[in-house]
Amino acid sequence: PATAQGVRLAGDPDALVRTVAVSGGSGDGLFDAVRAAGVDAFLTADLRHHPASEATQHSPLGLVDAAHWATEWPWCEQAAAQLEAISDRLGWDLRVHVSKQVTDPWTAHHSSGAPN
Repeated sequence: PATAQGVRLAGDPDALVRTVAVSGGSGDGLFDAVRAAGVDAFLTADLRHHPASEATQHSPLGLVDAAHWATEWPWCEQAAAQLEAISDRLGWDLRVHVSKQVTDPWTAHHSSGAPN
């Protein structure tokens, strides 16, 4: 979904990407596991300066940093459907509602321009 933050990238913009690791929400604590998986790029959110800098300095790993809410929200409808299916199968009376409220706290983004 659209967000004020948009998407930030780190790493070689011309690198070939064949495999991508994905973590909804804040994922920079997963860098060791992501590098060990041998992927070309990692899509997550809330990347902090030093972990991201170290990740790109010590490996060819490409980073894609999207908004926290935007990386978690897309799978909510699928999770709701799965919960409802489990409820039906087990005879529960579970009602699932996925909120459409945007919880992203950021409301604007102003670029300082692309670095040369």
